[in-house]
Amino acid sequence: MRAELPDVEWSPYFKTQIGQNFLEPVIRRFAASFPGVEVRQGWKLVKFEQDADGVTSEIVHAGTGETQTVRSAYLVGCDGGRSLVRKSLGIAFEGRGALSKNWGIYARIPGFLGTHPAGPGTLLWTLAPDVHGVFIAIDGKDLWTYNRYFCSDEEAEDPQRMIEQAIGRETPMEILSVQPWTGFQVVASQYRSGRAFLCGDAAHLFNPTGGFGMNTAIADAADLGWKLASVLAGWGGEALLDSYEVERRPVGVRNTVEAAGNFDKIAALMHLPPELDQAGEKGEALRAEVGQKLHGQKKTWSASGMHLGYYYEGSPIVIADGTPPPIDHPQFYTPTARPGSRAPHVWLEPGKSTLDLAPRTGFTLLRFGGAGALDGLCDAAKARAIPYREAVVDSDKARALYAGRYVLLRPDGHVAWRSDAAPADPAAVVATISG
Repeated sequence: MRAELPDVEWSPYFKTQIGQNFLEPVIRRFAASFPGVEVRQGWKLVKFEQDADGVTSEIVHAGTGETQTVRSAYLVGCDGGRSLVRKSLGIAFEGRGALSKNWGIYARIPGFLGTHPAGPGTLLWTLAPDVHGVFIAIDGKDLWTYNRYFCSDEEAEDPQRMIEQAIGRETPMEILSVQPWTGFQVVASQYRSGRAFLCGDAAHLFNPTGGFGMNTAIADAADLGWKLASVLAGWGGEALLDSYEVERRPVGVRNTVEAAGNFDKIAALMHLPPELDQAGEKGEALRAEVGQKLHGQKKTWSASGMHLGYYYEGSPIVIADGTPPPIDHPQFYTPTARPGSRAPHVWLEPGKSTLDLAPRTGFTLLRFGGAGALDGLCDAAKARAIPYREAVVDSDKARALYAGRYVLLRPDGHVAWRSDAAPADPAAVVATISG
């Protein structure tokens, strides 16, 4: 498996495809398990105002019409592509804009796996003339979403016919929902205005070709979350909050552009002449041409480099060590502990990865090759009341991959500082990484 799929060496978890309808309840339950967290469903933000000390928001319950005022230190708009927060802040989207209008048909098709010769799959594309789309596995058996590209409103009036046209035969099914959707390549011009921030789809909109949207949103939240927590705890400085846009907006641009590029290649394959299905030399030549073009589509569903290989170049809270950045390849991830990058995964023992050493708050110093403790760094962190710990890593593989005797990890698992020697000015290092 390692020989055929190098991805398994890059993370303790293999790639998983999961529908938002299944993932969201898991995340919601996890969020609600934290002390002090209140998850409210059915409430809607109506308006908000900022002042020097905080944000005052008005929310209304969709069912009862009850209105409440909420006072907070900060506001994070995770309110989707039509974000009220973004519009209220006057922040515009930038980019190519809308790419195509499509329809998503969610259906229960009990006999679907028996209707085609391709066998099980998470993505099953239909490229026949006038049948442009992809079946996406929801439960791997009966539940499927068929995304029909370049579809008119008139065609969408008969969703069962569209699915049967794609399958090529009449098939029993239950249509669960039919929704129009549009793929985009846009990123907010800024991610912060005063005490208000944008996160997830409020900050960027994708075409789903590549599956980057939710992963990018989760990484936004991981970056902003530890920074807000650090400021609220009293040890994080204002530069931490400024660094959110500096770190995450370039990743939003990178990922949306890659997804749009994937769409362009797929779109070119979805405008095929009717002769494709014909017997004879012309049909055979067309099918051979399409077959060759399909090889260039692999990075649409094999994109570990996009998911793992981003790094925070030029971040004001990362201390560069002068080493060159790795090649940013959409398919292939180059594990590196270069400052600003995600700390690479190495198994230290069964069930324990180097990633498990990342702190939940503050910073963790990894010591390799018998390197001694850094009392100066520890004292500088304590002077600012910053949570700090050190961990000895006894692994030749990890030592070679991390390429430094000392590597300092942030709560989001990114590397803040790396060196073979103690810092000349520990207080300056701590001041930089804590903003």
